[in-house]
Amino acid sequence: MRWIGFIILIVLAAVLQSTVVSWIRIHRIGPDVLFLVAIYYLLHAPPAEALLAAWAAGLTLDLFSDVRVGTFALSFGLVGLAVMRMRDLLFKEHPLTQLVVTLIGCELSQVLARAISALLEPSLQWGLADVLLGALYTALYTAILAPYGLWLLDRFRGPLGLKPVDRLRRRRRR
Repeated sequence: MRWIGFIILIVLAAVLQSTVVSWIRIHRIGPDVLFLVAIYYLLHAPPAEALLAAWAAGLTLDLFSDVRVGTFALSFGLVGLAVMRMRDLLFKEHPLTQLVVTLIGCELSQVLARAISALLEPSLQWGLADVLLGALYTALYTAILAPYGLWLLDRFRGPLGLKPVDRLRRRRRR
């Protein structure tokens, strides 16, 4: 993995998250571009680098949003651990797999981050329905965009330093 390419991608995603996403929001609900970057690395990078990339994407979201630093870093990291446990069982290139993994992962990370924010800042006055529905809408929006976003990121696999997909696995004869 090339870290310079990753840093450029994270900065670009953060700029998109703070500018373009504000234009396409529907009732304060928008996609989570940095989570798409985290999912891409969790599905395609080596394990240690993938977890570090997910944590860095969460930390970047913390820095560009109005939550306490570490909230999204923790939630992206925990979701990253879950995705890493099951990624060998998944067909990572299939759009339906990408959609489902993004939907579930984003839902979990949003619920965790919103719950932490609601606990640490009682002035928000979020109820359980606010936390769950807000997270669900964000996860749905992000999941709908996931196959397109991950396809676009896959076009830059070389500059990002990720190995190409081995589409044909050859069996050795005994």
